[in-house]
Amino acid sequence: LEEAAVEVPIGYRLVPEDERLATLEDLRAKLDELEQRYARLPLKIETEGARRQQRTLRGLIQETERALQMFSRPGGVLV
Repeated sequence: LEEAAVEVPIGYRLVPEDERLATLEDLRAKLDELEQRYARLPLKIETEGARRQQRTLRGLIQETERALQMFSRPGGVLV
């Protein structure tokens, strides 16, 4: 038990397995919703508002994919 506490840097905590799995499920649902929103964008984007929305959605999708990768790692997650 002390070894695990030593490995966790100050300011971080090890996410319990049940919380990690719940977070993974939430992230997958968020990614599905973002991809659906992105798919509903027009094929030809002509306005600045639509371009901004496309960039925002792309950024959110990338951020969610990175979080999914992090929470998918075996052996625990530090946050």
